[in-house]
Amino acid sequence: MTKEVFKMLKKSSLNFVGNIEGRRSSRDPVEVVGVRRICRERDLKTCESISVAIFQWLKHELSRTPMRKVGAFLARESFRTIKDKTNYEEYGGSPLLGVNGICIIAHGSSTPLAVKKRAPRRSGVD
Repeated sequence: MTKEVFKMLKKSSLNFVGNIEGRRSSRDPVEVVGVRRICRERDLKTCESISVAIFQWLKHELSRTPMRKVGAFLARESFRTIKDKTNYEEYGGSPLLGVNGICIIAHGSSTPLAVKKRAPRRSGVD
């Protein structure tokens, strides 16, 4: 079935890029990924954990010396931008298109802010 769907999507007018490796999804993100739910859920949870760990490591290492603190201060806007890109509250949820309908999947520990937010449009126009 997946091979047949691949052929159909390849022939369509959609911007279909084909099969992607997991490492590509963070480097060159796509807007729609078709996977079994359990795989995507696991991938998202892993990415969230890694993001939290990296920021904890950075905070620890950048506060160790006065010179590193100065460097961190100068790069603070870049750190905030990256943190916002990896913050689940900024995107609220992802649409899940299923056989029986459509729903939005949100994080189990979503705050009111995360529920209120929606994914920004790529064009930057609301």
